[in-house]
Amino acid sequence: MQIRPGALMFYDMSFYNYTGQRRISDKAINHESPSAKYTGKLTEKAKSKLRFSINLLVEQAKWKEVQNPTTKRFYRFKVNFITLTLSGKQRDVSDKTIKSKLLFPFIRNMRNVYSLRSYVWRAERQRNGNIHFHLTTDTYIPYDAIRDAWNFQQAKYHFIDEFKSRYNSEFPNSTDVHSVQNIKNLASYLVKYMSKDEKNLDTIEGKVWDCSTNLKTKERVIFEMQISDFNLLSRLKEQYEDRFKSNDFCSILPLSRSEMSRLLPGEYWSKYNAWLQSIYDAATPPRAKILNL
Repeated sequence: MQIRPGALMFYDMSFYNYTGQRRISDKAINHESPSAKYTGKLTEKAKSKLRFSINLLVEQAKWKEVQNPTTKRFYRFKVNFITLTLSGKQRDVSDKTIKSKLLFPFIRNMRNVYSLRSYVWRAERQRNGNIHFHLTTDTYIPYDAIRDAWNFQQAKYHFIDEFKSRYNSEFPNSTDVHSVQNIKNLASYLVKYMSKDEKNLDTIEGKVWDCSTNLKTKERVIFEMQISDFNLLSRLKEQYEDRFKSNDFCSILPLSRSEMSRLLPGEYWSKYNAWLQSIYDAATPPRAKILNL
């Protein structure tokens, strides 16, 4: 049984085959994959990994009280959802260039100045042909700081020149910060928004998404099932029969955090929370290596 953000997973595991080597029946469980070959689209496998990273981001994030610098009011904050767009036509500037020269320096700036911790970004093609980005993080950053930092990066490739000549201003509204603190199922909302299909739009050159290093962990919270666990599984199947999803390799039961805390044995729940804390702590280094376009 594997405990993961938003779900329990049940599957068979063979510890040794005839050569004495350890193997797992479902390679996808540990995200084993050949060397990356980017298709420019969000494949089903990529969607699965993106979904896991977003769920993990939300699950390990801490609720905090922050102050709006404009209104001076305090409110609870857990994650944000940011959209970064180009203020002019993309022209002949490649997607890879925009990621390496604009997006990644923007993320590094947010890490260095605002202590950006965990994050997931997703690239999409707009109908006007421009690339744009969705970014969700667990760090509060003032809206105007996000806008000014992104516009600074845009200016290096003259993306705000057209706006400047038209409106006599160097501050285009190129960013959008969505309010997500009142959405009940936050992870599901973010997953749905960031993994939507784009069948009729052009592909993206290179990576279509990525995340902070701590969210790429290969460690999982896994227990070899005992009799009591099989009894638990039977009860769960009776109580949540309509929720179970099965494939050739495993069965998955989506559960909320509060449901897990109520249903799981204390030892399992403690180990799961210790794992989440290790993910959170792994985001503390001030600089992340942002490579692989």
